[in-house]
This record gives sequence, C-alpha cells and structure tokens, in this order.
Amino acid sequence: MSTAVRLCLMHPSGADRHCITNEDDWGSGSFSPDGTKIVTSRTPAPGEVGNQDVYVLNVDGSGEQNVTQSPRFDSAPDWGPRRR
Repeated sequence: MSTAVRLCLMHPSGADRHCITNEDDWGSGSFSPDGTKIVTSRTPAPGEVGNQDVYVLNVDGSGEQNVTQSPRFDSAPDWGPRRR
C-alpha cells in the first residue's frame, strides 16, 4: 500500500484546495522559511524499488529539482526552524 499522493495546497480553513502536481508519487514535505518553495520526497528514484529522493519545487509546482539522487531511501524532509 502506498501513501504517496499529489501535492495540493489549501487555506488553513480547508478552502481553495488546488493540486500543484498531477502525479500520485509525492511524500511528505514542508515549506521553505520564505514560503516560496516546498521540499518533499518523491518515488520512484534511483536505487531499490520504492526508493525516494528529496525534491525542491516552487509553490506553484514548477521548477522541480531532485536534490539527493541517492541509492538510499530519503524521505520526510524539513527546512528546519526559521532563523531570527
């Protein structure tokens, strides 16, 4: 069973839901501190079947970039805490 889904955005109230990807192969992710990008995981990737890599893309779904390209399983990326 796969838990990968399309990437969709919505307001905290649940209104205005819209998907920014068409494929059902994305994992969990988080927003960049400035809110312009999303870091997430995606399957398939190089390595063993079911392997995930970390990707960065713009919040409109454009500019997809694989940043790990690893034979290891990379998932649940996070930008980390905001610096002040």
